[in-house]
Amino acid sequence: MPSEKTELENLDIEVYGGGFIAFFRHGLLVFEDVSSKAGHDAWDAANESFQLEDDSLYVAVQADVDGPVRVDVYHGDAPEFASSGLVSKFAGVLNVPSMEVKAHDSDDVVCLRVQLTGKSRRVEVFINDGDWVDRVLLVLREPAIPEHDRRGQDV
Repeated sequence: MPSEKTELENLDIEVYGGGFIAFFRHGLLVFEDVSSKAGHDAWDAANESFQLEDDSLYVAVQADVDGPVRVDVYHGDAPEFASSGLVSKFAGVLNVPSMEVKAHDSDDVVCLRVQLTGKSRRVEVFINDGDWVDRVLLVLREPAIPEHDRRGQDV
């Protein structure tokens, strides 16, 4: 049985956008267009795990005192080994006018940039099913819902 490292090494760049493992000081993963000015003023961190604001998505993850968080980004369906043990919890359409997104912590200590071929993507968020989110899988697909419906939804 191949290891996950071997599986990742064999993926094409068109499938695997990238990933990282980091400590999130404030427990917030931001996934957004590189030129986003979103402020997420309406986000209620105490009651919401996700918030989509046109070109920016907030995902609540465990804070650094609870340990690191692994984040992976895929174009299209992620391979089974990447989604094993994860549950789809959110889906929505992300506007990406620059055709480049970044996944980062709220302090910009770590940042992953991924180039896209279109100006909007359907994003589905998979997380581990437990009290503390320490694994996040972001899957990007061609928009499957109308462009005007950009509000995200818990799955």
